[in-house]
Amino acid sequence: MARASTHSLLPLDTWAAILGISPWEFNGMIYPGKKTNQCKAIFQQFQWQQDHLSRSEVAQAIADAERMIADELLYWPAPKYFVDAVVPYPQPIRRGGYSVEPKSVQLPWHHVISGGMFNRTLISTIAGADLAASDLDGDGVKETFTATITDAAIGAITDINELALYFADGDRHGEDVSEVWRVRPVKVSISGNTATFTGHRTLLVNPALEFSVSPEDLNAATDTNYVTSLLCYRAFTNTHSTDDMPYQGVAMWNNVPGCSEGCTFSIKAVCLGQFQNEQGRVTASYGLDCPFSYEPERLQINYLAGLPLVNGQMEPEMAKAVTYLSTSLLAHEKCGCDQSNRILAYYRARVIKFQDNSASATAYANSTNPFPATNGGAWAWARVKNWRNVEAVGL
Repeated sequence: MARASTHSLLPLDTWAAILGISPWEFNGMIYPGKKTNQCKAIFQQFQWQQDHLSRSEVAQAIADAERMIADELLYWPAPKYFVDAVVPYPQPIRRGGYSVEPKSVQLPWHHVISGGMFNRTLISTIAGADLAASDLDGDGVKETFTATITDAAIGAITDINELALYFADGDRHGEDVSEVWRVRPVKVSISGNTATFTGHRTLLVNPALEFSVSPEDLNAATDTNYVTSLLCYRAFTNTHSTDDMPYQGVAMWNNVPGCSEGCTFSIKAVCLGQFQNEQGRVTASYGLDCPFSYEPERLQINYLAGLPLVNGQMEPEMAKAVTYLSTSLLAHEKCGCDQSNRILAYYRARVIKFQDNSASATAYANSTNPFPATNGGAWAWARVKNWRNVEAVGL
């Protein structure tokens, strides 16, 4: 799987698919086809492993592009978790004139989905016959993997997007399980207590082979180049809002009356509710039993916000905007395939116009483009500015 230490909302393999780059080439494998289709060199994990573009560089560019788009839209291209966001709580004119009714507060990012924190629980390991490779199109290449798991915990899950695959402990190069080790993109289906995952087999390339000082091109037909087990987790938003599990956040009081030395503030669990979520405004309640005779000074909120997924993936037009903009941010397009070079070069190419059209509306619109003056930057900005206008109208 194309992975990197820099986490991005858009999977690296989706980036490659949108650009039309071969999944074999992108994941460090020799193309299992005609010799004339082979690349001179394939993508490696790190830039120091060869004098070509690396997956780590791509991941950083994607993350940078996502942030640039989020800064313009005030919401992220896909759901993203935020922890300990400090928000001032609305205060009455008179400090003692408090009300137990929930008040609305403005969160930093729009398109709020819910309050809560990211959590994952292990369901089981998938290995052996339950992790199989197959040739669905009959071309002699086993390009598809299928992972099947049956467990009572599966039957209790109502949102298939909560099911996730991760690399096993021995395949993570000594690192703890995290989202950078999540296998994606995959398709998921549930039938009773059984979940079935399918995806391109290059997603299962053994990560241990990527860390070599002098990595070699991998043979796609060699089974040992792929991992033999995966971990299935339930990855979900924990929305508990109790004093012992305040996962949505807390209300905070300073200068507590009668506070002894060393006591600086008191907290109480907060529960977020619907209000104007698309504009980032939600209701915040800390219950009826207010511990003091005045309202909290501030809130510390945990929440999930961003453009909702479509069939478990980033919305298609947004995914293309992230892809093309991130490509324009790459330091170079040098890679082993002429076709891939041409694709990357196009979106990195600067937009240069020699005619004087400074008075036209189009020229003015382009002059306000905060993205790079490249084909990729112009394509992304043409969409983002329209999405931004829709957001402004909604306000």
